[in-house]
Amino acid sequence: MRRGDRKPGQGGRTPGDIQRNHLRHVSDLEEALGCRLFQRTTRKLRLTESGMLCLERLTRSLDEIDELTQLIQAENNQPRGTLRISSTTQFWVRKIAPVLSSFLRQHRS
Repeated sequence: MRRGDRKPGQGGRTPGDIQRNHLRHVSDLEEALGCRLFQRTTRKLRLTESGMLCLERLTRSLDEIDELTQLIQAENNQPRGTLRISSTTQFWVRKIAPVLSSFLRQHRS
């Protein structure tokens, strides 16, 4: 193996090792489900009906997980607690007071 064949973060693994690892996971899944997910020939690889059903359902599940993750992250990104502002009267009147009511409406909690 040449030095340039490895990608950063792969450790000692080669692209062939990674591909074999993916194929093993697919084979394990097919065995657990008791059906083939891919129709394999020497030249082509295509999804079976079970594979298409699996892909469709898993895609929906992953989308729901992404949506849930974004929802939780958005909830945790809301400002909380007491905001204390120390400024001059002039800065308060010109900069803070005009946006304060809008800020309070957006972050009621």
